[in-house]
Amino acid sequence: MQLNIMMRENKFFDKLIKDVKDGKYFCLGCDTCGEATKINYKLQSIIDKEKLNYKIALITSETKIKYNDIEDPEHTFIIYSPSVNTGVDINLTSKTTQYMHIQGVSVNSISLYQMATRTRNQKELIYFSKVNEKEVKYENLSECRTHFKDINNMNEKLLNVSSAMSEDTDELKALENTFFKLYTYNEYVNDTLNSNTTLHFENILTDAGFNIIKEAKTPVKHLDRATSKDMNDNLKECKNDEFKKNI
Repeated sequence: MQLNIMMRENKFFDKLIKDVKDGKYFCLGCDTCGEATKINYKLQSIIDKEKLNYKIALITSETKIKYNDIEDPEHTFIIYSPSVNTGVDINLTSKTTQYMHIQGVSVNSISLYQMATRTRNQKELIYFSKVNEKEVKYENLSECRTHFKDINNMNEKLLNVSSAMSEDTDELKALENTFFKLYTYNEYVNDTLNSNTTLHFENILTDAGFNIIKEAKTPVKHLDRATSKDMNDNLKECKNDEFKKNI
């Protein structure tokens, strides 16, 4: 399976728009509901302007639409947020391009992998990521657990389940019970996965058999201001139109 990594956001959107105009149906996953909605309105405005007879299905927590609600998924551009993560298979007869637009603000790399592979019959995976690398808080699991052994670093959940009053000093002390171990393990894993979401996402895909094609020595370039403003204005205009229709 081929994995194409785009480093320029404008180029990513240009390809989406070209596919829509050419009637090349695709699936697009976004890691936020807002971005999925914004892209949906942008592509829908192009369909309306060009008077194209194509349909877009937007699946988010706000639309309440499910994959099984789509009448003809073979001839529909499918855009979805983390609402489609696990438990949903997009089974299409023809091989389809799978797109992913990653902002890195809501799900980790494992969930991104789940979203990217919902389309079972895909010919290629194309993604753009604007996620910056973050410094890890804990070098290892032991360091993470040492951090949370300090009562001052515990949150309410840990205090309620994994702490007890010392008989000698009448002070709270940490209990390394099962909940404590599970909680700190989860904290360590999330810290590691979120340290470089894009890199971990690529590694998972590579282990799954994807062949990475990446623009060499090209820094990540975000959407230019004019295009970004146009998409935001388009989103406001479409939402205003929907509001007026509902009124």
